[in-house]
Amino acid sequence: MKIAFVILNYKNVNDTISCIESIKSLSIKEYMIVVVDNGSKDNSVEKLNDTYKEDERIHIIVSEENLGFSKGNNIGYKYIRENYEADFVVVTNNDVLFPQKNFEQRLNNLYQKTRFMVFGPDIYVRETKEHQSPMMLSLPTKEEVQRELEMYEYYLDHPNKWAKRRKLQITKNRLCQKNKLFAKIYGKVKKKNTIDVSKSYENCCVQGACIVISREYLEKEEKMFSPEPFLYCEEIFLYAKCLKKGYKIVYDPIIQIWHEDSSTIKKISGDALAKAKFTLPNHVKARKMLIEYLDV
Repeated sequence: MKIAFVILNYKNVNDTISCIESIKSLSIKEYMIVVVDNGSKDNSVEKLNDTYKEDERIHIIVSEENLGFSKGNNIGYKYIRENYEADFVVVTNNDVLFPQKNFEQRLNNLYQKTRFMVFGPDIYVRETKEHQSPMMLSLPTKEEVQRELEMYEYYLDHPNKWAKRRKLQITKNRLCQKNKLFAKIYGKVKKKNTIDVSKSYENCCVQGACIVISREYLEKEEKMFSPEPFLYCEEIFLYAKCLKKGYKIVYDPIIQIWHEDSSTIKKISGDALAKAKFTLPNHVKARKMLIEYLDV
């Protein structure tokens, strides 16, 4: 069995190297790692080349500009399609670690059981004890996305308020994770389905920090992510595409990965207010694209 990994690097090479070393420590017989440097313009490429120049399994691709999450990952995905007969492709953030040495065996067993085209593992943030996947169990309506867009447009002019709101959201998420009764009550108030991360789900929206696709998806789709927002909503676009085309999506906690949440954004944007000013315009652009996509 052949497994390929796509890792996107942007001005955060130490995390990228940690991710690569984590993959190398797994008991995988045949694998390829493709690192796409997304226009870092620092010492990332030199450090990666110096560290892995003698490892034929690791390939470094350099983009002269920052293309964003979707286009950057699509470069690595295309390289794999053209150069490696992979059974599975793992598209992962660089701030991710793979703690289960028998990752390959677990992945193969799950595939034999479910025949998934897209798979999302349990994504666990050790710092906050938060589980990030699945994101949702049903596709949002155009009206729901429109309300989100209006919210982000408001905060675009009030980034201080957004930074404070994010702190409250993080607290709420932690409470929901720790207290099932609180999560159930919150879900009823917000009219949302309660997600139990200890259970498996089919045809749900899996979080984008780490997504696995099978050979069937690789053969059918020229791009991993399409459309291609610069940042945000990639998982929802993927979810909508899979539902439209009948591609089977599976979430299962049999595989867990550890995620240092938003480490690259934290590194390049600094404090909470700077992060808000960086992320909010991209939230707005992505929601506008999503509304158009849901119309099709």
